[in-house]
Amino acid sequence: FENAIMCYDPSIEPGGILFYSGDKINLEADFVMASLRATNLYQLDFADGLNSQKTILSGAGRIRDVVQSTDGSLYVITSNTDGKGFPDSMDDKLLRILK
Repeated sequence: FENAIMCYDPSIEPGGILFYSGDKINLEADFVMASLRATNLYQLDFADGLNSQKTILSGAGRIRDVVQSTDGSLYVITSNTDGKGFPDSMDDKLLRILK
């Protein structure tokens, strides 16, 4: 057994997680994690353990999933109308991240 590299207490309710392999966004060889409760999209650098965590996107509401496009951009989908969020007139959204 090894200790966890990172732990969130209370839980941030992670959604989709991916290993970024493109070159369009400055995320080379980093993990990208969606968060439902924390309502952020995070960049996690795990070189030699957890070196850094940065917020890529905030203010869009509950982020359900993130995927990488063939051109290297990211697509994010929000999940605010599932009964747990605070839906607005423009929810839910599919967002594209270019840089």
